Amino acid sequence: MESLKSIEDDFLMVAQAAIETFGRKTQTQKACEELAELLVELQHELDGRGDEKKIAEEMADVYIVFTQLIFMLSEEGAEHYENMFIFKYERLKKRLKKVQRRRNMQH
Repeated sequence: MESLKSIEDDFLMVAQAAIETFGRKTQTQKACEELAELLVELQHELDGRGDEKKIAEEMADVYIVFTQLIFMLSEEGAEHYENMFIFKYERLKKRLKKVQRRRNMQH
C-alpha cells in the first residue's frame, strides 16, 4: 500500500476532480454525511462501544471531503480559513504552554 506522502499530489488532483465531476452541492452533501458518520463513531467511543478501525475509516472519509471543502472556498474564504487555522493553532499552543507551566509548578 502506498503511503500518504507518496500520493499527496495525486490526492489533491483527485479532490479537485471530484468537485468538478460531481459538483459542489453533491460534494458538500457528501461532506455532511461523512462528518455525521464520524460523529456517530466518536459517540460510540465515548460510550464504550468504540471501534478504532471504524473511527479511522470515517476519519479518512472526512479528510477527503474536508480537502474538497477547502478547494471550494473562494479566494477570500481560503484566506480567512488560513488565518483562522493559524490563529487557532497558536491559541492551542499558548493553552498547552500555560497548562504545562501550571503542572510544572505543582511538582
